[in-house]
Amino acid sequence: MSLADELLADLEEEGEDVLEDEDVAINDELVEEVGEQLPDTNTYNRVGSVAKLASSQSYKDLIAKMQSQLDLEEIPPVTAPLEADPQYKLIVELSSLAADIDQELNVIHKFVRDKYEKRFPELESLVPNALEYLAAVKLLGNDIATKGQNKQILR
Repeated sequence: MSLADELLADLEEEGEDVLEDEDVAINDELVEEVGEQLPDTNTYNRVGSVAKLASSQSYKDLIAKMQSQLDLEEIPPVTAPLEADPQYKLIVELSSLAADIDQELNVIHKFVRDKYEKRFPELESLVPNALEYLAAVKLLGNDIATKGQNKQILR
């Protein structure tokens, strides 16, 4: 192996370390950004204080538009370019709304988890799915001892 080959091999090895360090730094930045988006749920007592999507006017308008389109007996033909079609625009807006709903679900899960973890800290590790966690908390409520032993509920 020539000196040039050894030098290239050394540079490639050092470059991988630098890339790994950069990847870790980028991942840390992404984690910080996501963490900043969720509101602090410890200062609120009601879920409506942190979850405001369902009460927003834009949400209500989009749901009403969607319902009116679903109630149509005949699908109107596409007469303009796809990007100008009102139904296409509605689908794009509803797609954005789906992402907002997912974010809202994460906020609600964090709120419930923060409130309920004092009572049953192991529940999050037992039920990792957010929707199932919310259903379990709803089912258990404040009476863990009695409802946790109810065999009919578990079936």
